[in-house]
Amino acid sequence: MIDVHGHAKGEHVAFAQERPIPYTAGTIFSWFGRAAGTGRVRTLVLTDHSNLAAPQDPDAIATAREALTLAAAGDAAGAAQTADVPLEKASMLSRAMQGGLRCLIGVEADNDPRDAQAAAEILSQWSPACVIRSVHFLELEHPNGGRWLWPFDNPEFSSFYECYSASLLWRCYVETLLRQINELRTDVVGHFYVPAKFGHWPPLRELAEHEDRLVDACTRRSLAIEFNTRALYRGPAENRETYLAHYRRLLRKSARAGVPVALGSDAHCPEDQTKGFDLAMDVIAQVGGVEVYAA
Repeated sequence: MIDVHGHAKGEHVAFAQERPIPYTAGTIFSWFGRAAGTGRVRTLVLTDHSNLAAPQDPDAIATAREALTLAAAGDAAGAAQTADVPLEKASMLSRAMQGGLRCLIGVEADNDPRDAQAAAEILSQWSPACVIRSVHFLELEHPNGGRWLWPFDNPEFSSFYECYSASLLWRCYVETLLRQINELRTDVVGHFYVPAKFGHWPPLRELAEHEDRLVDACTRRSLAIEFNTRALYRGPAENRETYLAHYRRLLRKSARAGVPVALGSDAHCPEDQTKGFDLAMDVIAQVGGVEVYAA
């Protein structure tokens, strides 16, 4: 089992207060330590948001990777000293890595306009093992005039759904997403159904066409599609069956096209790693023939 999507830098703060958040080697090491303690996952990918990239991150990541290499080699003491974590924690992760646990550091890269040029430079040094490509902003006409980038999945801006139809929202979203994945490095297309976070679905015929375009693009580019489970454990319970019905259809299309499916918890705290995976794996088994992405 692999969890491709997790955020050690934590839950989102208020939009206007979001700032780069620096990693420490200990923070990264501890994120993987949680997986070692539960034993539920064989590969865990850390994928924080690119707009939170800080200048300290490349050094912290390099140090964390050094510590992880030591842990995988059985040198728990060296790993503890390098990452500045307790020996007990390093020993647990060392045993798990020797038993086959893989710990990878990637990134969730999106079209956030707050990504400064410095962020691109930071990420070039980051050398992510996996890039989840996602869209969180849509360029639309503001109700009061002028073009703007709407953070459509942010609850602080959810009132603007009254100004745009679901069909317009999804058309703009899919066009933006396809442009991103065709032009920029992508390994996994993240949470495709994110425009429905607050329950805004287009007509089924339109949604099916959007899914077809996604699958076609992923086939051409050899990309994986994420089965994001966050809506299954964090979203309203009444929306769960709707999500699952749409994921079943998308999984069938992916299986027919030979497009791998990546499981992602989208965890923003260690306790949420792999949450919703039991239900997701049941759905994958029901559909049959689905290739699970292995990173």
